[in-house]
Amino acid sequence: MTSETCGTTSGEPRSTAEKFDDDHYPAYTTGRAADMLSTSAAFLRSLDVARFIEPQRSTGGHRRYSRYQLRLAARVRELVDQGIGLDAACRIVTLEDQLREARAALATTPAREAQGRKGCSVPTESGVDLLLSIDHTRNAVVLTVSGELDATTAHALEHELDHVDIGKGLLVLDLTGVTFCDSVGLASVLEAERPGVDLRVVGSRQVRKTVALTGMDAVIHLFGSVPEATRLLADEGDLALSN
Repeated sequence: MTSETCGTTSGEPRSTAEKFDDDHYPAYTTGRAADMLSTSAAFLRSLDVARFIEPQRSTGGHRRYSRYQLRLAARVRELVDQGIGLDAACRIVTLEDQLREARAALATTPAREAQGRKGCSVPTESGVDLLLSIDHTRNAVVLTVSGELDATTAHALEHELDHVDIGKGLLVLDLTGVTFCDSVGLASVLEAERPGVDLRVVGSRQVRKTVALTGMDAVIHLFGSVPEATRLLADEGDLALSN
């Protein structure tokens, strides 16, 4: 959860005009907020219980929501409607926002583009490069990532994903060579989810640890090896032919 998720401000706006302009001003009752989002008051309360959104309280103890909080709730509601559990949906939105913040921070530094489609190397502050390479097999596109996948290097993975020709097939992210992965790096993995693309992730011990710590194991299903992931695809194809 980002530090802004609670939607609080350091003080009340000084004028009515400022209240209208303040995205964090708690202007909406639970009933009004639920009506605007076409959801239930119970759903909004569940976000409070999950400590994803912490609305301010009126003098009478009633919840009051800001426009910023309603936008967060709408994003979670959309994911829940797609069949994702509430806790996982909250974590996904949090990771997406962390990735957005990392992108904004990188926008103030000199741009670093991936060089070539066969492979590239992105230097990190620790001196451990992030290495990327692509292999087109008969059944899948395998994108291999090695090194540190974090806020300073996640953009390189996103860049490669934007340019690789996957079509409607299988994309295997081989992260067995990743020695460090933070929440922003994990968010860049989630960005690989595309309509019509079957995403399968092979994770190193560090990746598995981050997935477990962030509770994303309900969303990101990890495979033990690239052959295992691609073999499953072949087995599914054989089953379809037999039917």
